[in-house]
Amino acid sequence: MTVAFPEELSLADYFLFDRITEGKGDRIALRFGEGAWTYAGVADRSRALARWLVERGIAPEQRVYIVLPDTPAFAWGIFGTLAAGCVLTMGNPIAPTDDLAAVIEYVRAAVVITTPAVAAALAPRLGELPSVREILLSPDAATGDPVEVDLEIPAALAGCRPGVGSLHAALARGRTLEAVPLPKVRRDDPAIWLFTSGSTGRPKAAMHSHRDFAFNTEVYAKRTVGYRESDIAISVPRLFFGYATGTNLWFPFAVGATVGLFSERPTAESVADAIARYRPTIVTNVPTMLGKLLDLDDERRAAGGPGLDLSSVRFHLSAGEALPEPLHRRFVERFGADVYDGIGSAEMFHIYCSNRPGDIKPGSLGRAVEGYTLRILPEDAEGPGAPPLPPSEIGVLWVKGDSVAHGYFQDRDKSWKTFHGHWCRTGDLFHIDERGYLWFSGRADDLFKVGGIFVAPREVEDCLLAHPAVSVAAVIPGEDAGLTKPKALIVLRPDARTHKFPGVRVARQGTCFRASHAPADFHSETVAHHHVRIRCGGTPWLNSRSGIWGGRPPSPSLQRVGNTLGPALTSQAPRRFVWLSGTRREPMVIACPPPRDFRMWSWSGQQDLNLRPSGPKPDALPDCAMPRRAPAFDTLFNITRQASLSGR
Repeated sequence: MTVAFPEELSLADYFLFDRITEGKGDRIALRFGEGAWTYAGVADRSRALARWLVERGIAPEQRVYIVLPDTPAFAWGIFGTLAAGCVLTMGNPIAPTDDLAAVIEYVRAAVVITTPAVAAALAPRLGELPSVREILLSPDAATGDPVEVDLEIPAALAGCRPGVGSLHAALARGRTLEAVPLPKVRRDDPAIWLFTSGSTGRPKAAMHSHRDFAFNTEVYAKRTVGYRESDIAISVPRLFFGYATGTNLWFPFAVGATVGLFSERPTAESVADAIARYRPTIVTNVPTMLGKLLDLDDERRAAGGPGLDLSSVRFHLSAGEALPEPLHRRFVERFGADVYDGIGSAEMFHIYCSNRPGDIKPGSLGRAVEGYTLRILPEDAEGPGAPPLPPSEIGVLWVKGDSVAHGYFQDRDKSWKTFHGHWCRTGDLFHIDERGYLWFSGRADDLFKVGGIFVAPREVEDCLLAHPAVSVAAVIPGEDAGLTKPKALIVLRPDARTHKFPGVRVARQGTCFRASHAPADFHSETVAHHHVRIRCGGTPWLNSRSGIWGGRPPSPSLQRVGNTLGPALTSQAPRRFVWLSGTRREPMVIACPPPRDFRMWSWSGQQDLNLRPSGPKPDALPDCAMPRRAPAFDTLFNITRQASLSGR
């Protein structure tokens, strides 16, 4: 399937300015607390910013780096950048300063649009970032607070080489520049560089053109899941993440719908508040938050109050991590609205395979979006022309579609391995059944052998998640007497926290644990504002606040635990986070002061660990569950089955 677009195509026109031409200028485009902005208002601010960029000599294809919370300023920052013909790049405002500086250096950003706090933190590094010519400041506003205000320049930025000013002042200046022409933009001009997840190293910039995003919007947002003009959308992931940029800004804008924004960190409570405030019809979600909303509903009902009211929601979108079938079914049975689980990537911009209205297969990722072609090929296939594997046989997923990126910036070697003309090699393991449904089996480097047989962690996790006590689970390999055994780290559901389980000793400990023999290259550090950074060999590799890798992960197992449990653990803002290790490269235990619903199980030999509490002892101590011994792989299933049969 081919979607034709004119030679002259700007995403600023496609997503925003065309709504004015269609007579929708008075419709509400954005809501932020009690504030609201029409399409005409967003268009006015976007054009003003674009003219200001042109006047300041920011040429087409130069990079603009937007590092903002989810406030309305993010919207006109994006569309102003695109209207000026510049290349959009986006970052997390709570990422470590070193990471932000590294991205600025990597993409050679000419303009940075961010908050005063982020700019002040970057100030000492600006001398090392010669590409930066302008810094525009927008407030780090709480939901409902003013976002269009002049800001004082932080003292740390006084006398800095780049020009520093407020975004509000830049817009005011831009409104006086109506005579300044905006550049013509063509459909294949560079538009946006989306960063990969960094699952195989430091994140890379996948380079996309304007038509890539318009194509996916037509075939996925409009034709597959069915965005409507009457919709109101909110998002759990933040706007800097391409998944949310699409589902909670571009897709609603493409049909003249309304977007509700909240700038607070997404927790079950803040998401529930946003749902109550905006009464959305579409929620961009992730599996971890689906589980958290279930838990919050349980807690409120157990306390004698009303549960969550999600009755306004037509459907939830789910992506970013695997959605286990038991969680999917529990959520739909509880709240009613469908969940359309799908998969996409920075390399393809957005979702290319999805469940959809009237066609949902829980546990699967649905079927290919019209306009995309999927193939499952052997791991050693060197190109898309290799013979595909038979149905239900696991292999590497290859995807073909018009939204495929041009390649990775400054990485030709990796580009050659990933991009093959119209095709993209994902590197992830899947199988497609006889009916065309796609099933995730993990990454090739997730697999490990137990008793001579390869184990896919996802399959064990799905088994554990079928237990009524389990909310989130991550399975990784561990060493026991020289043999590889699986181990599971689990977050319990609220109603299971007082249960005792066979083979598990429950011990109450202090707020933090340390292993007396933990290797020297593993340590954690306590950072203000619940900011957790984990280091291995002196290199930071997991940042709990940004969700991005600061360096190459020390092992796939550590990465898997971080990806799976990280959102669940950090959503309750633990004050300290410690990895304990039995080897130099594998985690043995997670400890912390856990969030109130976190109990740690680890099926591996730990009887030799000498755990001792450190830090102040709280009034209410969290439970920490430790196994007595490491059962064999097949016993893992038996324990789950026995606990289920016993009603525990």
